[in-house]
Amino acid sequence: MNISDSFLQEEVIEGFSVKAMMKRYWAAGLELLSQFDDLCRANNIRYYAYYGTLLGAVRHKGFIPWDDDIDIAMMRWDFDRLIEVMPDNQDKYFNFINVDVSSMYPPRIINTYYTNMDEDFLTRYHYCPYPVGMDIYVFDKVPTDSEEAEVLKWLHQNARFVAQRTDPRWQGDCQGDADNGLIDSVITQIEQATGYTFVRDDTLPIQMTRFLNCISATYNDTESENVARIHNWAITGDNECIPMEWFGEGEKLSFEGMSVPAPWRYREVLAKTMGEDYMTPINRSFGHNYPVYRRYEEKLFEIYKECGQEPPKFLFD
Repeated sequence: MNISDSFLQEEVIEGFSVKAMMKRYWAAGLELLSQFDDLCRANNIRYYAYYGTLLGAVRHKGFIPWDDDIDIAMMRWDFDRLIEVMPDNQDKYFNFINVDVSSMYPPRIINTYYTNMDEDFLTRYHYCPYPVGMDIYVFDKVPTDSEEAEVLKWLHQNARFVAQRTDPRWQGDCQGDADNGLIDSVITQIEQATGYTFVRDDTLPIQMTRFLNCISATYNDTESENVARIHNWAITGDNECIPMEWFGEGEKLSFEGMSVPAPWRYREVLAKTMGEDYMTPINRSFGHNYPVYRRYEEKLFEIYKECGQEPPKFLFD
């Protein structure tokens, strides 16, 4: 993908200063998106820009100035096809992380797992040495029966409760730790309701994530006309529930010079998920761990300092 030198320069957008390294981070994300787009088109897989990426495409024709990642949506049937073709399309700098190996995130495409100073990596990703990823949000059909919907929400809420309180990486985000007796009681209730059996060991977070992934697809063979990222719908409610026809074949939008697919009725999608005033910019960088690479940057700076070496100029703004 062609990225101009001017794109990589610090810039003030909507009154917000986007640093040069963040521009490199953006450029690395665009490289991932471009490769992903090629893969999807070659395999007849449909995806859509979503969440912040969709909002950025509509409002800024690119990244929201204080955003740093790429979000896409896929229907479950397209995601299943992606799983099939991914083994033949990964490389050492284009990796697929599915929920089978991580309870923490939605499925992702990531270029590296660590700060990478290899020259071939830096050249490919515009001298951004930090891990860059794309989040993939998988949509499934929502049950039309209200009682079935409540059961599905209950299962998600309780399985998430167990996953969060048994995975050490989640502990800081939880409202206090639950005792083992309560966790076991919740697991037992899920088992009694579904017939699943869970092993009480340190693999529980992954077990619960796989369970959630499985039950999310329960209603995909029904006549339901609405879809949602079931994980979010169960927690936040019907603003995540979207008529499937709003996605359709998609509409092409400009995103930093790329043409990206968006839901056919993208304005209705944004109004429902972001609010009617979605075109009014609100700087939320303070709540988004912005910039996402800060922890890597600080560690790398300390390494150069301890070695008594001068870091490359491109690393620090």
